[in-house]
Amino acid sequence: MSRATKAVITLVSIAIAVACWHVLWHRLKNPDSFPIQHIAVTCPCQNLTEPMIQDTIAPLATKGFFGIPLNVLRNNLASLPGVSQVMIHRQWPDTLNVQIQVLQPVARWGAHSLVSNTGVIFPRIQNAWGGLPQISAPDTDAAQAVAVLDLAQKQLFSDQLQVTALSEEPYISWSVQVSNPTQSPFWMILGLDNLPIKLQRFSIAYPALIATQQTLSRVDLRYPNGIAVR
Repeated sequence: MSRATKAVITLVSIAIAVACWHVLWHRLKNPDSFPIQHIAVTCPCQNLTEPMIQDTIAPLATKGFFGIPLNVLRNNLASLPGVSQVMIHRQWPDTLNVQIQVLQPVARWGAHSLVSNTGVIFPRIQNAWGGLPQISAPDTDAAQAVAVLDLAQKQLFSDQLQVTALSEEPYISWSVQVSNPTQSPFWMILGLDNLPIKLQRFSIAYPALIATQQTLSRVDLRYPNGIAVR
């Protein structure tokens, strides 16, 4: 067999293989050949609704087991409010497994949003967040606001005081609203600097304050060495 004949046979074999693969690939991508019958979603999605997730997955799932564009689906799910990471994989022969990780909200932000423990603001879809503190601050200060909230919560925990709100007057002061079952909500004015020292000073004075005063409405901690109470 001549060298030219061998070359022709090789080219023909390659062409046949490519044609067979082309036919096979189109058959694999045909949603009627290998439809997705089951979709398993794992998600601690308190802020998302089940229809939101289903409506995002369903249109692409109709493309079948091999035809579904996983990257497109992953990006679409990742764009939902509060989603931090999405993992998707196929499970033979007809199952799509979807794992969604979400941001952990630590407070309500403004009128219609939540803020995560890393300072990421995202839309509030569900209304079941009334137990979280309310933060009022510029969006650009979200990370700092979360840090101040965390500091106040940890410092005041031993005083059995719950932080219910945090407010910032830019370049002027941070203020926290606190309460407990026996104490009506009151505001603490912190200023901008030395917040741990000021909160510690309050914790030391708090037992004496509640012993001598029935209710507190405002505590000003901006003084260098003292506290103003009203």
